[in-house]
Amino acid sequence: MKTIALLSLSSITKSKRKTIIVLSILLMSVMLITIIASIWIALLDLQDNILFDEFSHNSHIPENEIQSRIISNGERRAIRAIGVIFTCIGILIAVISISNAVQINYGEKVKTLTILSMLGCKTRHKILLMLLDTVVLSFAGIPLGIFAGLSISNLMLNYLNISVCAVLNLPNITLLRGETAIFCVCLIIICILTAFVSALRPALKLLKTPLIELAKTNSEINISLKESFLDRFFENKFGINGKLAGANYENNKRKFRMISVSVSASCVLFVTLAMFQKYMTQQAHDQSDVNLVKSFMLFFYLFVIVAFVLILCSSVCMFTVNFCKRKPEFAVLLSNGIEERNLIGIVMIESIYYGIHMILYTSTGSLISDVCLFGILSSLSSRYHFVFPWLELIISAAIVLIATIFLSVFMVYTIRNINVVDELKRTF
Repeated sequence: MKTIALLSLSSITKSKRKTIIVLSILLMSVMLITIIASIWIALLDLQDNILFDEFSHNSHIPENEIQSRIISNGERRAIRAIGVIFTCIGILIAVISISNAVQINYGEKVKTLTILSMLGCKTRHKILLMLLDTVVLSFAGIPLGIFAGLSISNLMLNYLNISVCAVLNLPNITLLRGETAIFCVCLIIICILTAFVSALRPALKLLKTPLIELAKTNSEINISLKESFLDRFFENKFGINGKLAGANYENNKRKFRMISVSVSASCVLFVTLAMFQKYMTQQAHDQSDVNLVKSFMLFFYLFVIVAFVLILCSSVCMFTVNFCKRKPEFAVLLSNGIEERNLIGIVMIESIYYGIHMILYTSTGSLISDVCLFGILSSLSSRYHFVFPWLELIISAAIVLIATIFLSVFMVYTIRNINVVDELKRTF
């Protein structure tokens, strides 16, 4: 047991840059969950204050019935349901980001795991090897993330009190209802479970891999015979370059699927928030109400920015690690006579595949989120009418386009800096 702990801790100190990356992503994931929880509770408190102010001015409602009416109010239940949607999306982003981050060091762990498997190491020791570094980093990342999230949430609440509560003559909203300690304990439990699940899934997948597969240093290069419409289209347009790009995508799509899903999840979060603002604007009576809604919604866009930064960092790290593992593949192609410009064309077409699938994921998730949001709000009032998120989908497509351009630039930079001789030595 002591030997396993030393091996796991050595992976933390051996590569300080990777450790800093994993710790930063873990910190931002915890910070995102903390901000979402604080926003959700603040929104419920704001709704309670608005309802209490409305009911208290109604002389026909006894004082002892006001609280029960607030709790049973349909709008309050709707806000709770909407909060569940945002929380689920935020936790999904955090899980994906942490999963991407913890796999950065798996290349070195595979070698250690192979040796331990040959020596007859028990399964529980292998799991400990895969999870211990995440547990150690969680002791530092979770408290720092909660502290940073609470600090940002406090600034956001100050803005909410000035821009909304002061305008409506409502009481100021306190951070986590003044019970910070209790909520911090709950946040710590949620964050520990999130980090544990995020690290456990790829660890179990790696442990199920046969020993002979772990011992392989390089994966095979296969030309996929399964063709889709996109494969035929790119093959007709670009010839052999299009066919090789389709084969590369089929061989590597599982490795990059989590990156595509994480970018799409952040775009869905943005679309959901933008549509919530549009539906709230439908209930505005005049321009002052519209301005109040816009001021209120600025309160929410901060954690969307945090989500985008989190996804960007984790996706860049994961993509860099996975793509650099393909250098031997590119070296073999270059040594067999393929020109560098043709290889660059292949990887750029491959990046288009990822961009198209990210747009499909984003569009599907955004439409589902929009329908759920409209269903919740329309159950409260018939004045809501369905709005298709055309503009938001275009903005999301532009974000995906920027991500695709970044992928293409990084791929081209990596290929142009490949040393064919060194990579072939590592391969053979």
